[in-house]
Amino acid sequence: KLNEVLKSSNTRVLFVREDATVLIQKDQAKNVDEFRVPDATADKLKKEIRDSTYEGQIQTFLASKNYTAKAFQGKGFNLLLATIFESSDEDLKKFVEFIDSNNDLKFAEHPADNVATLARSKGLPDTLINNLSNLNELRDAGGNSVGPGEILFAIVFSDILNSVTGGDLQYGDKKVEVKKNGGHFGQQAGRGGMKLLKTLFVEPFIRNPDKLKQIDKSLNIRLGDILLASYRAVDNKQEFVNFAIKTLNSIYANNAPLAEKYFNEELFRSGDAKQITNALLKLNTDGYLKSDFVMFIDKNYNYVVSTKEDLIKPDGYIDAGKVKTMGNFTINDLYPKIGIK
Repeated sequence: KLNEVLKSSNTRVLFVREDATVLIQKDQAKNVDEFRVPDATADKLKKEIRDSTYEGQIQTFLASKNYTAKAFQGKGFNLLLATIFESSDEDLKKFVEFIDSNNDLKFAEHPADNVATLARSKGLPDTLINNLSNLNELRDAGGNSVGPGEILFAIVFSDILNSVTGGDLQYGDKKVEVKKNGGHFGQQAGRGGMKLLKTLFVEPFIRNPDKLKQIDKSLNIRLGDILLASYRAVDNKQEFVNFAIKTLNSIYANNAPLAEKYFNEELFRSGDAKQITNALLKLNTDGYLKSDFVMFIDKNYNYVVSTKEDLIKPDGYIDAGKVKTMGNFTINDLYPKIGIK
């Protein structure tokens, strides 16, 4: 490596001191001269020496968290290593000291916190915290984007690992899905997701084309408002509710019987748009989440970890407004942005 750095055909490296002073022996010469390489070359030499000192220890630690070359597509693991080794000497030393510290930070003790603050409390430097939280171009072995803060979360908590069998992170035998604040529980319309007609829910009950056009013009695009207006427009209320439930199951639950848990005639009769929106969010969540836990994390590294049940149960996080849509359910966006308050 050092010969490649020096790129000299008429010198032979004998050794390198810590200050990157290189002792060389010239061909055809009997004496040994002390020769100081240019600053840029010296810096590169010192970095190579530093990195080689820590590389094995850091890779062993990452492997203990299930982060290896096999965990990523392409050169993702190399990018992770490069991000760590781009750190200053002081920051890299702090990271190694963290590895040696027998960190005992427990996942269950911090269901809602700030992961950067927790990392800082354990001695990790701000620059490395920011860099490890923003590896947005990485994709795991399954082709899924690595979520914001996901790798930092696994590093900081002693009992969290990268998941290699589905989900984003592993907590014992449980899966944790990481969602940035403003993520979606489903496919956005602009990326291949479905769209609906405003009259979808009334067409089976109203055959008059003129009346359908009139209803269409009177409706906005918000799905909750459409459901309530459609309920009011039809005569057979119970048949409408049954049809709405079946249709919503086809949209959000792959036809599994989930909408029945959140929609009934009493809900429609109440006319409460907020309750309808909460019911849609619960159904969207119930149909989408397959992991045991979901973690929402915002741009400032605040996060909330919840089970699916804690999100969707009566008076849970959704009803309490702690997790909500950042927009509206509409016929053009059936899976709106979701985040923590």
